Amino acid sequence: MGLRYIDNNKNDEYYIQKIRTDLAFVVEHTRDIDQDELSGNEVLFDSMLFRLIQISENATKLSDEYKEGHSNIPCVGAFLEVIYEKK
Repeated sequence: MGLRYIDNNKNDEYYIQKIRTDLAFVVEHTRDIDQDELSGNEVLFDSMLFRLIQISENATKLSDEYKEGHSNIPCVGAFLEVIYEKK
């Protein structure tokens, strides 16, 4: 049995796919949830914050070229700062 190598090519496409997956998860699990219900459900709230943090971290790993070419995409990091200030 030979060694198997994992394709570990983490480029912009990889990070964009991770961001899309996490965004879809957040949308799906908060679609019919109001703010009171979200803040009252510690597990759901924690899960959503985790996903938002993942989005933010993956966004910072995008190349400068990608960010410059897609400057119309809002900064996820700024969004997270707003969330933490309101807690």
